[in-house]
Amino acid sequence: MKILYRFLLLVLAVVAGGLMPFQMTDGVSAYTRYQEAKKKLEESRRIQSEMAGYRKRVEVYGAFSEQVRQYLQSARSAGVDPVHWSTYAVDIRDQAMSVAQMRTILDNARHGGNYYFQPVTFSMVSPTLQGMDPKQAAALQKAVQGEVGNSVVVNLKGSYLVYRK
Repeated sequence: MKILYRFLLLVLAVVAGGLMPFQMTDGVSAYTRYQEAKKKLEESRRIQSEMAGYRKRVEVYGAFSEQVRQYLQSARSAGVDPVHWSTYAVDIRDQAMSVAQMRTILDNARHGGNYYFQPVTFSMVSPTLQGMDPKQAAALQKAVQGEVGNSVVVNLKGSYLVYRK
């Protein structure tokens, strides 16, 4: 009986030893499938969070679009129509002028009842004649009639929108 028992254990050990490589292969394959499923889960979560971000941006854009639509509707109901507006471009480059002339330009650049000024660029420099380009210095002296302390060099670009009735 003891011999039969040992023989049975020997057969089981040989069978188990023979099946061990198959079990190892199956275990490694299951672990590989687990890793792939984990990567797919992470990718689907990333896509899901991106989609939530996209949805949020679509909602924000929808709200903005609705505000624009309401604004345009109220503008149309108030009689604002592009055909009633004229555009006049302003492009002053390196123009020397007195401070009094500059005040006039700044006053005109304000919004009025029937016109609006859309500035694009604006710069104003208070120069000294020393170290200036001779051409600019001569233009500056001519523009301000010798009053260099009360002069500026102006760059202004923009456009006036004027309402035509």
